[in-house]
Amino acid sequence: ATTAGRRAPASSAAAAVNAYTHFVSLPLATPAIREAAAALQARVLAAGGVEEAARVRVERLHVTVCMLRLESEEKIEEACRVLEETQGKLVGFLDGKPLKLRLGPLGTFPEGSTSSTRVIYAQVSDADVQGRLLRFCQLLIDELLARRITSTRSLRDQKIIRDDLTMAPT
Repeated sequence: ATTAGRRAPASSAAAAVNAYTHFVSLPLATPAIREAAAALQARVLAAGGVEEAARVRVERLHVTVCMLRLESEEKIEEACRVLEETQGKLVGFLDGKPLKLRLGPLGTFPEGSTSSTRVIYAQVSDADVQGRLLRFCQLLIDELLARRITSTRSLRDQKIIRDDLTMAPT
């Protein structure tokens, strides 16, 4: 798991506009994934209606686990420590077996008009038959909650967890 978008803490005015400063993600870096993603991007761009700027470089493909609001260098360092300390548990959890993902419908961010589209994404529609991705993410989120890097309110707002604190389906 990685934190992306590591930068200086946001000012209070900027934080009010953009509540999240970082996100936690799982990189998707295999050559087969990159090749398939590049082909899909080419088809989407050829169909028109989407700007080239909305295309994500295939080297940066990832599954977003959650977004974080890290307002100080101390919070950023603590989040990095949690990820580093949790990495061994997460790798052990996978038991050397790859996660298999099936991608579902495409979406855009922000939603709405294609003229304002900044990102085109594919939703994860089926994460391996045993739900290992869901359990993997739950383990990571539990660690972030335990260390107060994120809150249940933030995760509910992101539609990551439900009111009963279980992971929400995608």
